[in-house]
Amino acid sequence: MRTFYGDRTINKGYYRFCFQPVYCSKGVRFFVNVLHPPKRMGVFEMEKRGELWRVVNAPKADDFVLAHEAKISALLEELYKKNSVG
Repeated sequence: MRTFYGDRTINKGYYRFCFQPVYCSKGVRFFVNVLHPPKRMGVFEMEKRGELWRVVNAPKADDFVLAHEAKISALLEELYKKNSVG
C-alpha cells in the first residue's frame, strides 16, 4: 500500500494531509502529517476501530485534530477504499 494525500476544508481553512501506512499486529495504521498549513501540528497516528478511523495517540494530538477527528477519518476512509487492492 502506498502513501495517500488528501485535501479537506475545515472551518473555512484548507488542509492537506499525508497518510503513510504502517503495518502492525492489529492490521494497518496510518501516520498522519498535516502538510498545509505548514507547522500546524505534529504527526499523529490513526487506526481502524469498528467502522471509523480513530486517533490512536490522542494525548499527543492537538485539540484541532481531536475536534475534527470525524472529518479526518472520513477523508482517510475515502482514500483507503479508493486505493485498496481488491
